[in-house]
Amino acid sequence: MSLVPLVFFIFVQFFRSIPHEMIEAARIDGASEWQILRLVVVPIARPVILTATLIAFLINWKQWFPVMVLSTGPETYTLPVALISLNTEYGINFQSTMALSTITVIPVVVAFLATQRRVMGSFMAGAVKG
Repeated sequence: MSLVPLVFFIFVQFFRSIPHEMIEAARIDGASEWQILRLVVVPIARPVILTATLIAFLINWKQWFPVMVLSTGPETYTLPVALISLNTEYGINFQSTMALSTITVIPVVVAFLATQRRVMGSFMAGAVKG
């Protein structure tokens, strides 16, 4: 799955929702375009940036097929590919599979917990009308 259209869509929808009056007020106050971006737009866009970062991380984390095809050996595997490679024609080592599954989930949980407050805050802010 290509990541660029999804992230582009998220950002376009957000930037369309920024009131033009806010940007015009910054221009009237004498702010340059870079100051408007840095001091007005980016602070408002933090939840969207974190949401796009979380989505990009999750989509890239689950990619196992390109890594399996392009890697030269087991020493270059990512965790999801190493987890898949534990299943062999001789059977499944359930203890190793469960241990590596736990280790594979840890970065996803850490990434979610790091961005949870902002991402959920952006969902709640978008749900409020008025």
